[in-house]
Amino acid sequence: MSLGATTAIWTQHCGIVSFHPLNKLQLHHVTSDHSLLACSVEHNLFPPILLTTIYAPAELKKRIHFYPTILDLPIFRRNPSFEPQLPNSTTSIFHPNYPP
Repeated sequence: MSLGATTAIWTQHCGIVSFHPLNKLQLHHVTSDHSLLACSVEHNLFPPILLTTIYAPAELKKRIHFYPTILDLPIFRRNPSFEPQLPNSTTSIFHPNYPP
C-alpha cells in the first residue's frame, strides 16, 4: 500500500513519515529495543526540529523502568559532544501502548 510518503524512517515498533517533498529527515538515534526513534526534520522555511516518537511498553512494570532509561539518552540531556548535531527545538510523539 502506498501512502504517498516522500521519506520515512522506521523501526520494528514505530516510524516517522513525511508527506512533503521538501522535508528532509535525518536519523539521530534508535534505542536498542527499537522503541524510540529520533530524527531531525529540515525544511527551507523553518529551522530544523528534533522529532522523537516513543513506543512505551504495555506492562506497567516495564514502563516504570523504560521512561527513566530514555531520559538518560544523549538526545534528552545537555551533552556538548552530541549537541552540535541536534536542532534547538524538540517535538515528541508518545504511544503509551496501554493494554485494553
